[in-house]
Amino acid sequence: MGQVNKALQDVKEQIEELLIEPIDLQEVKEILKNKYVFNDNSNPYLMDDKVIEDLYNEILTEYEEYRWEHRQENIH
Repeated sequence: MGQVNKALQDVKEQIEELLIEPIDLQEVKEILKNKYVFNDNSNPYLMDDKVIEDLYNEILTEYEEYRWEHRQENIH
């Protein structure tokens, strides 16, 4: 895995950890930006609003698809 993909995967994993509890996109952006500024400034994607928004939406879509599939399995 290249450096960019690894960095993006790291951001995605951090977002997934935050989404264990209900949290909106703006809160996710603020938390990740604070992590970058105060802890881990090695991953600039933690500051990239577009990347965070895209990954946040991707995770929510994956979750909804997973729920839909399992709901359909329980119906049949």
